[in-house]
Amino acid sequence: MNEEIIKAIPSNRLQFFPVMMFATVMGLGGLTLVFERLNHVFSFSTIFATTFLIITTALFFITLFTYFLKIIKYKEEVLKELNHPIRINFFAASSISMLILSAAFREYSLNISLSFFYFGAILHIFFTYYTIRFWINNNLEIVHSNPAWFIPIVGNLIVPIAGVGFVDNAILIFYFSIGMFFWIILFSIILNRIIFHNPFAAKFMPTMFILIA
Repeated sequence: MNEEIIKAIPSNRLQFFPVMMFATVMGLGGLTLVFERLNHVFSFSTIFATTFLIITTALFFITLFTYFLKIIKYKEEVLKELNHPIRINFFAASSISMLILSAAFREYSLNISLSFFYFGAILHIFFTYYTIRFWINNNLEIVHSNPAWFIPIVGNLIVPIAGVGFVDNAILIFYFSIGMFFWIILFSIILNRIIFHNPFAAKFMPTMFILIA
């Protein structure tokens, strides 16, 4: 009996590795930018920004490598996440992580910063259109709405922040206009969800920090 229970437990956790792990990189990347700003404004020690940048970069590549292995070995699980009304929004956390790392590396290496920016900007616009296409082609309910919806769409606002001096301003304005246009719409939807419908499940409460940001 015990042997049957043990066999029922998945031995390879890679199959259930969530795409939401990229949100952790997003948060640590934002904290890195905070310490870099503290260094500029209040002459804060650079050791904190440098340490967090190393940790964030390492975590990003570990997460990216792990999820890449999941794509190779468990494509069906990845497709399930791509077709999930909530998890689909977290795929764009990978591209936003690249953009945040681009902004963080600007003080250390322009070449690394530029590489992160190009990959992040191209990947993010893909996730933006893919997510909008998913919303149009599927019957979503108000209970599916949560602040994570901001990640793939309003996340376009990160591109102008990271891309100043890298590409033409017209391209940055393009990304900025998408983010601002949908920010107004999505904010109205999420506020309606918060006030007039059932509260978020406990596991989605941390996404409220996305709304605050």
